[in-house]
Amino acid sequence: MSDLHINAMSAATAIQSNLAKNQSGPVASFTPGTQYVAQVVDQTDGRAVTVAIQGVLLNMALGEGLSPGQLVTLKFLGSHPTPTFLVVQAAGQETDSGVVQVSPAGVQIGQFLEKTQAIDMHSRVLETETPLLSTPDNPALIAQELKRTIAHSGLFYESHLADYALGKLSIEQLRQEPQNAVDFDPSELVARQLDVYEHHSVHWAGSVWPGQIMHWTTQVEPLEIGQETPPGASTSDSNITSTLELDLPNLKKIVAKISLRQGNLNILLEANDPVTLVQLKNQLPTLAFAMNESGQSLDSCLVKPYEQQ
Repeated sequence: MSDLHINAMSAATAIQSNLAKNQSGPVASFTPGTQYVAQVVDQTDGRAVTVAIQGVLLNMALGEGLSPGQLVTLKFLGSHPTPTFLVVQAAGQETDSGVVQVSPAGVQIGQFLEKTQAIDMHSRVLETETPLLSTPDNPALIAQELKRTIAHSGLFYESHLADYALGKLSIEQLRQEPQNAVDFDPSELVARQLDVYEHHSVHWAGSVWPGQIMHWTTQVEPLEIGQETPPGASTSDSNITSTLELDLPNLKKIVAKISLRQGNLNILLEANDPVTLVQLKNQLPTLAFAMNESGQSLDSCLVKPYEQQ
């Protein structure tokens, strides 16, 4: 029998300091020597699967060939020094006993996965209460402040740790993120990180200037299974969609949908007000000229009436 260890995934970096005190939380009610029927919830990565046991989600390296809905019989051996299960039999497969040790990080990840499934759509939105700017006079500054707000939200902290190790970020920049706050609680943020990882999108809502609310969503289309990134590919080769929603005092409801596919830019503008619709159509040549002057080739730009989704 070989020891199979949990794949803690990248999110474990954010919770390392809390592992010791949370090691046995979700498995405390399990009885050593008792067999439990676990149901495979998801095949996460390679040999790792997420299973549900007695209402508890755990991430385990059970090997390949398992699929969601499949049942696996596990015997709980004990929780010290780490929660350990004996694989008795997987339904539909020959008996292949082996010991599965769930690391403290895996237990914690299971808790976060369970919380991720419970969070509603509202809590998935990254909200900012303080206006990005005091006035709407400089659109370029709005973009810079929005980038800064997202970057310091903590969603990409592990990536920033790698940048720090490479000398691309300073320690002062890292200290601005919530993970370095004295009263930081990782549970909600890590659940949100896992949600972003699953859906490949970020939704931000807040004031761009006093009294003006904006919703912004950006999504990166993941590569299809078996598809490899072309040699020399960069972020400009990714398929990215970005949507801005504003309800302005004079122009009323406006939605801008921007699509960047392998370097090709397409813009769709939707307006709820008929007068605004005409104004936007008249300004299309100016927009196209400004985009070309900035070095961005515009493949298409369309204006149409706003359609409620």
